[in-house]
Amino acid sequence: MIVFVFYASVLLKSMGFGNSGSLMSAMITSSINALATLVSTFTVDKSGRRKLFLEGGCQMFICQLVITIAIASNLVRVETLVNCQCGSQVLWW
Repeated sequence: MIVFVFYASVLLKSMGFGNSGSLMSAMITSSINALATLVSTFTVDKSGRRKLFLEGGCQMFICQLVITIAIASNLVRVETLVNCQCGSQVLWW
């Protein structure tokens, strides 16, 4: 997130936004980030750190499982494709 905010104007300008458009998008992104920081501060004070920490850990674990399954299914398809084209020779790249 910090990298995007730092390079937002350059990134958005290279994507086709004009100078004022990329600057405005960077300002909107930074404003939303500041607002989200305030909301998260009040949420931590209200709910407690332990509960949010455990919930965040469970969400990260679920996301890692989804990413693992997606990568594994893609590797199986690539391996099948490589084996079909090259016979018994397996290419690693």
